[in-house]
Amino acid sequence: MTETEFLNELVARTGCRLLCDVSNIFVSAHHMAGDPFAYLAELPASAVDELHLGGFTPEDDDGSPGATVLIDTHAAAIAADVWPLYRSALRRLGALPTLIEWDNDLPPLTVLIDEAARADAEIVAAGVGLVMLTKGMSAGMGTAVACGRTSGRVGRAICEPRVS
Repeated sequence: MTETEFLNELVARTGCRLLCDVSNIFVSAHHMAGDPFAYLAELPASAVDELHLGGFTPEDDDGSPGATVLIDTHAAAIAADVWPLYRSALRRLGALPTLIEWDNDLPPLTVLIDEAARADAEIVAAGVGLVMLTKGMSAGMGTAVACGRTSGRVGRAICEPRVS
């Protein structure tokens, strides 16, 4: 049984809801030599309620010279190669709430806001929603940025100091 077969069966038997971490699909596909778009196409779309995006850190793979391992560090901007997968997820799943995770090596707030704006722009580009901005806040689906811990998902960007 594949992972997506398991998830489909889990949803069918329990009625549970799913969070789709688009960046993790990309990272897993890289490590397993899989197709992230095919994985996304096999998910039970009607059960997905939220999307996540996060940066990863590429490192040399000591076990395979010349190969790269992607570490899900939440310490970098979303990789350029992940954005087309996110757009595909939006087209398949709809304009779902999206959380950008950035827990380590926090950049200036403007960088976080730019990442949220890029995610909002992808919603519009995918043709699945319209993000309306009012006084700098998103009035609709929008994108939240998680920095350490969050107080919720409402708003353009939500950042609080990291709690050690």
